[in-house]
Amino acid sequence: MDFTEEFSQIYKKEKCKIDTKSQFWMYMKQFNKKLKYN
Repeated sequence: MDFTEEFSQIYKKEKCKIDTKSQFWMYMKQFNKKLKYN
């Protein structure tokens, strides 16, 4: 599974609503933390 697929799966799972770029980047930071801890 590549990064974009994994990202979209987690995105759907958490049902995040990303309205702005800043929200998207905040989410990406959280996602990166998850990758590090896995």
